Amino acid sequence: GLATCSLGAHCECHNLFLLTRARAMDMAAQHSHLCSHGRPLVVGVMGGAFNPIHLGHVLLAVTVRETTPVDEVVVVPVFKHPVKADLLPFEDRVEMCRLAVLGTGVQVSTVEQRIGESNVAMLRAVKAEYPPGTQLVWICGDDVFDWIDNPKGQAMLREVDGLIVQRRLCRAGDTEDTFDKSPADSGRIEDIRQRHGIKVDIIFGKLPHLSSSLVRSSPAIWRAYLPQLVAFYLDARPQLLARLVEECGEGPVEAWVIRPNAVGIIEDCNGDEVTQTNSSRSVIIRCHQG
Repeated sequence: GLATCSLGAHCECHNLFLLTRARAMDMAAQHSHLCSHGRPLVVGVMGGAFNPIHLGHVLLAVTVRETTPVDEVVVVPVFKHPVKADLLPFEDRVEMCRLAVLGTGVQVSTVEQRIGESNVAMLRAVKAEYPPGTQLVWICGDDVFDWIDNPKGQAMLREVDGLIVQRRLCRAGDTEDTFDKSPADSGRIEDIRQRHGIKVDIIFGKLPHLSSSLVRSSPAIWRAYLPQLVAFYLDARPQLLARLVEECGEGPVEAWVIRPNAVGIIEDCNGDEVTQTNSSRSVIIRCHQG
């Protein structure tokens, strides 16, 4: 289904053109691994709950794809989290991931739904989908160093050829608005390189300080953390917003439904209608079946 808006058919056609072009780019990227380039294929794997996927995730995935020597980046939503039992439905998290990276060339895999496991099993299943000799690089935040020495972390390191680690920002002292990179233990990083024979690359750029928990706990400004198409997807599914609110103990749901002037495309909305209102204009998104 295609969303229409109060701005008329021109906007609708323009959005359809952009969506079609983005999908064509993604299809081309999806089959790029079939091309021979005389060296092992390098695939960056970015796993997570993505509950929901936010701009920090997207910026990290795109930054890795555009600035590091990987051939592909694939986002892998977790199917069944070993700890978090209150995630949004897998199908919704996958669809939001696809909308978030549309047109970037970043891929989304549902491999965990097929195998029912994460971590080592997931990495092996992803690698099996590529030609022999493909190298996997794990894309993660620097909180990976908090758990990489446990048995599960050590097992994962044996399945990858490298790590690409984002230095996350954290609050600097007691100030509200000042953030800096969390401390890094260079000796420990070198030890991981030596013990496992893998490459560890650090992304030092100051990407925004974002997290899914921050999105869920910020009712008044949650849209500022999400790609527009993800926000529109949630707009059309107030029951998902309600679950996010319940999870973080915030409410009521009406506090979350604060939308800027914008027009977007929503797919498979099951006939829902959402009205976006602010002080100057209302924008109505109607989702048509068929």
